[in-house]
Amino acid sequence: MIGFFDSGIGGLGIWRAVRSRLPHVSTCYVADQAFCPYGTKAVKEIVERARRISQWLIQEGCTMIVVACNTATVNAMDRLRAEFDVPFVGTEPGIKPAQQVSRTGTIAVLATARTIGRYAQASDVQLLTAQGLVEEIEKFDWETSARLQAILEEVKTQLAPRVDTLVLGSTHFALIEDVVQQVFGDEITLINTNDAVASQVERVAKTVALDRGDHQWLTTGASDDVLQKLKIVWQCKEVRIDRGEIPC
Repeated sequence: MIGFFDSGIGGLGIWRAVRSRLPHVSTCYVADQAFCPYGTKAVKEIVERARRISQWLIQEGCTMIVVACNTATVNAMDRLRAEFDVPFVGTEPGIKPAQQVSRTGTIAVLATARTIGRYAQASDVQLLTAQGLVEEIEKFDWETSARLQAILEEVKTQLAPRVDTLVLGSTHFALIEDVVQQVFGDEITLINTNDAVASQVERVAKTVALDRGDHQWLTTGASDDVLQKLKIVWQCKEVRIDRGEIPC
């Protein structure tokens, strides 16, 4: 079984990309919504949540884990790989792919405050955050949320003049790629790494024992309305959704 976790629904984009490549492999996805967003948490707390969830997934039978969260990858991946004897696949902003496609040589990264700190010294990279955007995405009202639109419009005003490529440096932001594109316009190229991560998962999966079976989503805190929207939007009627705490 492949384990996935994120602070919320953001990592489901990666989960779906992996499922398209490995449709018969059983998966377990943990949405740590009781602690969402990770981007506003202290590093110590992010590391502890990542440790506890990883431990639980391994106890449940996962033989590899996908950290489907940029913030958790940047802040906790070294600790996870040192502590647990299963392969981990992480998620980091696609800066190199963005630099390769940029015509002006200047790109921007939209990410959480706990993610962009790693890239503070990067040249020709504008670092942007969007306070409240993750929380709006968690509500699942992407097309109608005036607040979400307002946040994106504000970010757009901050773009440096030469930026022509925007890296979606959060798996949450990749979920609303179409909405972001509408706000920023076709002159801005968007980069997300869901397919690249899924490709790496497929490679690593060949090195571990994986069983065929069901798909389960576990949330540490979400409303019934959000859970129903998940099933409808993602067309995953066969996925079992449970609510609970990580008991380790």
